[in-house]
Amino acid sequence: MELDFPILAKDRLDYVWGSYETKIEASQDKTKIIVHHEVSGQNLVQQLLKENRLAFAVEVSSPYATFRKLNWIASECQTKKIQEVSWDTEDIVPPIYIRPLVIALMKDNLVINLSDQHGVHKIWHGKQVNLLNGTILAKDDFWRTSSLFQSILHLVKDENMAPNTYRVEISNSEGFYFMVRLNSDFFTRMSNPSGAEHQRDSILTACLARGFELILHEYGDNEEWKSHPSLRALHNKLITEDLPTWEDENFHTDEVACKLCPIIFPNYG
Repeated sequence: MELDFPILAKDRLDYVWGSYETKIEASQDKTKIIVHHEVSGQNLVQQLLKENRLAFAVEVSSPYATFRKLNWIASECQTKKIQEVSWDTEDIVPPIYIRPLVIALMKDNLVINLSDQHGVHKIWHGKQVNLLNGTILAKDDFWRTSSLFQSILHLVKDENMAPNTYRVEISNSEGFYFMVRLNSDFFTRMSNPSGAEHQRDSILTACLARGFELILHEYGDNEEWKSHPSLRALHNKLITEDLPTWEDENFHTDEVACKLCPIIFPNYG
């Protein structure tokens, strides 16, 4: 469909006037986003928005969970809108890909004879296009949430932990993840390493290794792990990287963790 209709986008030359800009804000619990849409300039997209023929939309996809959903809100004759999009952590697995769009939302098809008054490049002048329901008229770049490893390790503040110590536990409360318990000072330094990113990442690699041990202990002799989308994604990631999984005899948790999240020594020279 994109080949049959001009698209307002940064990587396209279909339009000479206007732009489609978005801003995305993610919630701290990584279960929803706020998307700010805005179409500017004198062009066909803005004209159709003002005629209430279009909708602002957000496509949410999760390749590991084979999940894809289109969420939309009517323009209501406006050229800018704020849209909130949420998802269930049981259905979706990071990384989550977000793509803001402007799409046609109308009952009947619309035939348009393109000209310079539509703000399109001259190669479109004189062409007749058919606007169908669902046609993409504008799009922004894909935006990705946290990686699989960032999402599967959750840092949790726990005042019962001794200074500079951590404990890794399995949590199934909202999808499968590893809960890393830290006291408040350690939690603050891990959350905001401020120049100590290498040390922080090395600790997270060790946490991942411990998490692999817990998986091996809980699921090494059964297939109950397949009920968790995040574990299926992690298992698939290991296979993709040509690494052993917890189903294999040569699954060495520390070695696999270091290959997935390499320990990097800072260069002081």
